[in-house]
Amino acid sequence: MAYTELSVTRRRWIADLAETAFADVGSVIPVQPTPLIEDQGITFSTGDYGNAFDGVLEHRRGQFHIYCNVRETDYPGSTRARFTVGHELGHYFIDEHRNALASGRVPAHRSFIDKAGNSVIETEANTFSSHLLMPQHDFRKAATKEKPGLQGLLNLSSTFNVSAQATAIRYVEECPVPCAAMMFRPGKRPWPAISPMLRKLGYDYGNAPEVTALPEGFASRTAHEAVSGGGLSPVFEAPSTASFWFAHVTASSPRNCVIVEQAVRLGPFGVLTLLLFPRL
Repeated sequence: MAYTELSVTRRRWIADLAETAFADVGSVIPVQPTPLIEDQGITFSTGDYGNAFDGVLEHRRGQFHIYCNVRETDYPGSTRARFTVGHELGHYFIDEHRNALASGRVPAHRSFIDKAGNSVIETEANTFSSHLLMPQHDFRKAATKEKPGLQGLLNLSSTFNVSAQATAIRYVEECPVPCAAMMFRPGKRPWPAISPMLRKLGYDYGNAPEVTALPEGFASRTAHEAVSGGGLSPVFEAPSTASFWFAHVTASSPRNCVIVEQAVRLGPFGVLTLLLFPRL
């Protein structure tokens, strides 16, 4: 779920838009998107559409309709389905997206929430979904009650009923401790999420091999090899160095420091790693 960078102004505008919508559905955590769909007069359906898409917002004969893909391993109230619905609502609430569909200038777009890539509109819809399901005030308030670290991140994922991956992206944005997340997915390149605090200090490009290529003793490698039974493994922890994880940080660099690597296996979805820095 790595994403294209949006300007601070645009990201804040989309966040405010989502949080206004959150207030309209009663400001209850975890958020239930269905009343918002009904309130906007959008029709809605779920089904197993294979690998065709995660979600689609369609406009036909003056009516908007959301399709949510619920595969065999999923269900309508799952974290993936909820984030997908929030993503499609983003396409609806963001004026430029909705108006383009209503005018017929663009066709119904098949969204894949984990593949925003370089697509600005998909990143914007993901940002809307993130702030709809994890409103900033509530997220920060809940985060202050958790000890900084991966277990706290997982607790927030449960509180807001959002996937650990989606929570990780927001966590590194909001956490008062400088940190970064790495997601190792089977058969895909690892993606990083780096906190604004770290980026300002020059830790702006994550550098990680496949999880199976990590040295023995790394927490991420240990988590990958753990037998999780399809669910979460325990959280593993080990010391590491910034120079291993970040490009342009050499072993002799003044930016190199000892950090804490924490990792958990998310069943068949891969390994989520959190890198915690000392206060810099």
